[in-house]
Amino acid sequence: MYYLGVLLVILSITGVAILLAIWIRNLVWNKKLNKYKQKNGISVSHAYNPFGIKKVLIGALSVFIIFLSFNMIYVNTPLKYSSNTKLNSVGTINNLKTMIDRNKELPIFGVTMYSTLEAPTDSIYYADKTPSYSTTNTIVSGVDEGDVIKTNGRFVVYIHSDQREINVFDVYKDTYTLRQIEDQTFAPSSLYLYNNKLIAFGTTIVNNSSGTDGSYHFIRYYQNNSEVRIYDLETLDLEYKLESESSFIESRLFEDTLVIVAANYSFYEYNNDDYNNPTFKIPKYTITKNGVSTTYELDLNKVFSINGYNGFSLLASLDLRDYSYEYIGFLESTNQIYINSSSIYILGSNYYYNRLFIDTIGLFDSDYNNYTRIIKLDIKDNKITYSANTILEGSVNDCFWMDEYNGYFRVVVSTYNRDNNWRYTYKLYVLKQKGEEFQVTGLISEGIGKPNETIKAVKFNKDICQIVTYETKDPLYTIDLSSPTKPFIKDNPIEEPGYSTYIHYFDDTHLIGIGLDSKNNLKISAYDTSSDTPLQTYSFSGTGDYTYSEAMYNYKAILVDTELGIIGIPVYGFGTSEENGFIWGSYYQIFNIDFNSSTDIITVKAVIGDTFDNNDSDNNYYWSDSPRTVRIDEYYYVLSLGNIYIYNSISDTTVSSLVPFKLAINYYYYYFDLK
Repeated sequence: MYYLGVLLVILSITGVAILLAIWIRNLVWNKKLNKYKQKNGISVSHAYNPFGIKKVLIGALSVFIIFLSFNMIYVNTPLKYSSNTKLNSVGTINNLKTMIDRNKELPIFGVTMYSTLEAPTDSIYYADKTPSYSTTNTIVSGVDEGDVIKTNGRFVVYIHSDQREINVFDVYKDTYTLRQIEDQTFAPSSLYLYNNKLIAFGTTIVNNSSGTDGSYHFIRYYQNNSEVRIYDLETLDLEYKLESESSFIESRLFEDTLVIVAANYSFYEYNNDDYNNPTFKIPKYTITKNGVSTTYELDLNKVFSINGYNGFSLLASLDLRDYSYEYIGFLESTNQIYINSSSIYILGSNYYYNRLFIDTIGLFDSDYNNYTRIIKLDIKDNKITYSANTILEGSVNDCFWMDEYNGYFRVVVSTYNRDNNWRYTYKLYVLKQKGEEFQVTGLISEGIGKPNETIKAVKFNKDICQIVTYETKDPLYTIDLSSPTKPFIKDNPIEEPGYSTYIHYFDDTHLIGIGLDSKNNLKISAYDTSSDTPLQTYSFSGTGDYTYSEAMYNYKAILVDTELGIIGIPVYGFGTSEENGFIWGSYYQIFNIDFNSSTDIITVKAVIGDTFDNNDSDNNYYWSDSPRTVRIDEYYYVLSLGNIYIYNSISDTTVSSLVPFKLAINYYYYYFDLK
């Protein structure tokens, strides 16, 4: 198609040139002929019309062919993304403004991702014993992530999805004391526990003065305004606060280091009174410590460019022992992040389109390619330093699609463009760093999924990668990565109706998958990587007309303990009853997992929560909240919007207590405090 377009352009231009030459020649000779006839008294029957209908039509047709041919070349020219890996300091505000203005039409893709954390291993609370307790389900072992619920064995801290308060429960056995942290200027979103400190990430709330009683607030989601607050867990006194004009999109905690990933979606500040004349602004941040606040402007000597301006990402490390910090920035967008205790990888995708006028009449489809910039940083002793970067064609769609092991970075990418007949195709790269670049040491470019299948889940475990693809059945592929130069897909993938969106290793050969069955009801499956069929599948279809779970899209909602053989997930259930009509429920279901069992590998341990029907109009808001659970010794604390359930796994009993929470409705743009 491309070469045909080139040929048509050459022929069309040649034809137009010949037509133009003939037209000029005829025009000149006809003028000479008319003068000769007039001079010799010869009658002129008609004047020569250089713009005859035929000539006009031929000329218009030629111009259209040229236009069409150029579009054919343009549509089918391979789209290029610079493979430049050289790092350059931005340095000055003029350099930054020039880069941004040069690329102002480039689509920037940010990310909204989950955050989580890890409780300390040594308890500072019980004098007589150290309690056993659950931790957040994380991507990398030993690297904690922020979440809405945390425990350290004595305290349970929790943020309700529809509230602004941080609830702190001082728990001992089946009693508790409730304290709340509430600030009208702060909307918390995720929490960490570190030694005797409570760390809260959130968004600054700005009162837009529309409510005279302070009951109406505007959360500036499209402005960059994030905070980290650190409290003393015993007294709830505020020890440290970081306010930023950048948006915090992710964080990690390991040892004494808190890693913060931030982004700026615009360097322009828009004023509603004069929206067409925004102000160019360098981000600032304010640190409050010991009651003293100091504001700083971002140092552009610590901000670097690789390929001009493709967004903005900022990475900071905060030493929780003394609150010292380091940061580094890149003019690259971030849509996925991988962090372990020594390396940070930020991945930014950019989509490049051919936008054509001719598309509007439907003769050609626009084409696009997607590319991912991978930037690696090293982190040691709370310091972040640049290490290497590279470019891959394709997108990394999920934080589980990548992993670092034994010095190799393994990553799965998806592509979707004209070259692939508008089908998703998948590749797995094995990358090895060499200097400040990466080399591809291994590649699987075919065989990951059948035509029209899409990836639903990916999980790396040492030298193995499991990939779930789906169209009508769920093939669970096992990829052997033991040889980084020769990765291969093992024969006989596991197949079953439905698919898993999350898979978890219980050991090197046994997995649990959470997803949907063939009827789109929630299911849990047990697998052995040496078998081509599931060992057992538990379907929730018998518990209602329809079931779903937050675990389908948020791995942190899953309570998992491989040593105890426990896995738990929140469940939404919908159904009908002849007596009460429509019924629904929001509860937490806990399972025992025993791969050594000769009967059932998956058994129900407890179902904790509420069901409601049409007669429970006063409690209708309860079911909309996804309950979350932590474990301390034999007690499971299930927190929903209106209740705390305490389940004793030894006596198999549950008590429920209605906690006097002040309810609120948290909309995407607005926050209404119902008083």
